[in-house]
Amino acid sequence: MAARSPDPSPARRNENDTDGRASARGGNTRVKLADMSTKTVHVTHYTVQSGNTLTAIAGMFGTTIEQLVKWNGIPNPDRIDAGQRLIVNESPTPHDTFYTVKSGDTLTAIARKYGTTIERLVQLNGIPDPNRIDVGQRLIVAKSAPAQA
Repeated sequence: MAARSPDPSPARRNENDTDGRASARGGNTRVKLADMSTKTVHVTHYTVQSGNTLTAIAGMFGTTIEQLVKWNGIPNPDRIDAGQRLIVNESPTPHDTFYTVKSGDTLTAIARKYGTTIERLVQLNGIPDPNRIDVGQRLIVAKSAPAQA
């Protein structure tokens, strides 16, 4: 059986490329094509409510103003608008945001504070009676979702 010689075609392999990535040539210009790998991150979103500040939102979700500005490309941290959807947490693994029920809390108030619905809180926490929550009860108020980085 005869040995097969390598394909000299530059479209299939460029002899000057040793890193295994594809390259393209055009005239005297040589351009490296970037690796097209994707990375999944998990993000949690929050919709800004009237009267919110980045300081308050950062406190609610255990992050910093600087991180909120970075994740959302906010040009002026002193100006956010009601209805604006913000990334409030980003990590390589799935994560939940929790709230511990205090005296006087209702699901309505908690849902409003975290920009969600009573129905969603009931679903996330398996609450059998939405009219009854207990002081000290730890509730999931937000879940992350995968996003391409």
